[in-house]
Amino acid sequence: MYSNVNYQRFEKRVFIILSGSALINATLVVVMVSLPFLLVTMGLSLAFMGVIEAVGLLTNYAARIPAKIYVERNGSEAGIASGLIAMGVSMSFLFLTKNLSLIIAAVFLINVSYTLFRYGIRPKLTRKLQGSEDDRIPSSYQLFNAIGPFAALVVAGLYTGSDVRPIYGGISLILLFAGVLSLFLLIFNKPPRNTKPLSSRFNELIRKPMMTLNEIGKIKEKEFLLALTVIQLVTTLSIGAVLVFFPAMAIKDGLGRTEIFFLFAIVGIASFLLSYVGRLFRSEFIGRMFFLTRPLFLLISLIIISLGYDQMLFLTGYAITAVWYMLEPGSRYFAMRQFEYGDPDKIEYLSAIFSRPVAVIAPLMGALLWLASPRLVFAVAIFPTLVALLLAHLIVNRPEIFQGINPGKN
Repeated sequence: MYSNVNYQRFEKRVFIILSGSALINATLVVVMVSLPFLLVTMGLSLAFMGVIEAVGLLTNYAARIPAKIYVERNGSEAGIASGLIAMGVSMSFLFLTKNLSLIIAAVFLINVSYTLFRYGIRPKLTRKLQGSEDDRIPSSYQLFNAIGPFAALVVAGLYTGSDVRPIYGGISLILLFAGVLSLFLLIFNKPPRNTKPLSSRFNELIRKPMMTLNEIGKIKEKEFLLALTVIQLVTTLSIGAVLVFFPAMAIKDGLGRTEIFFLFAIVGIASFLLSYVGRLFRSEFIGRMFFLTRPLFLLISLIIISLGYDQMLFLTGYAITAVWYMLEPGSRYFAMRQFEYGDPDKIEYLSAIFSRPVAVIAPLMGALLWLASPRLVFAVAIFPTLVALLLAHLIVNRPEIFQGINPGKN
């Protein structure tokens, strides 16, 4: 009887956490899609989308260690509630904004809030239930994070006012209410937590990359690892330059606000569903094909959007990105299978370290290109994607070039 009550209490807490995660991710997506309309209303250049994105990424990276310290000292419940409330405050900034500086301040606070919330829910996603992991939680987490943005974009698309700021006001009220509610629902019966000294956190910041580099040194397939890292870097440069400008380009191509919101809602949920389909394919042959064709689909999307001055061409080009997302699981499966030794998570962590500076530079590059010509953002992104496609072709069809690759696995 006691275990059943404990289980129901656990389920209730998990549902609250997953709902909060859906709300946070819905807010991020709505802001990304709607912010170009706010810039247009305020008479600002859409090139500022790149600057805003770079500020957001820098804030996200810089806030990670402070967020970890805060959650460790105050508990994951405090991280969840603080993230929701701070996100609500940031949306009120956007609701009240009348200049670019307040938009940037809001984006700064949005990313701090997101980081706090993310580190708050992380222990909840791996908590053990009666001595065993509840595998449903990660799957439910991904499902909620897909449905939340889809529903938010559909509802926001139904709003017909001339200014998007009332949307931010409504989201702000919902977030503030959810944050205060989570204080009462999550703060009681908090589990014990281990706190680390502040110095140990900064030591970990330095030590973890060094330990990962040491692990990488034991990998035999260094040539392949280098090629894989280059593919990730150039792909980050390409997608990072154009991603934040997709809604802006939709505006340039004459799509209305409702059409844009519905488009991003449909493509977003389609990407989620297709990525699940992509996980079903685990054979070497299909993984190899996914690895080879993934940059090709991104290339096709960029070419269509960069050459087209038509709404249908933009719709086609953007819809193709859903296929790009579908190919990611199989592509990753093939890439990680090439290593005889090494933890895939550590290998990807190393690539992520190098990708972070590129991820910040990419939207700034996109902003400069947008000032010259909006189409130029997508046209220039073609060239890094070509490099990724060439390297993928060599890895799949000419593995002998990379001496560390075991041809028997290909």
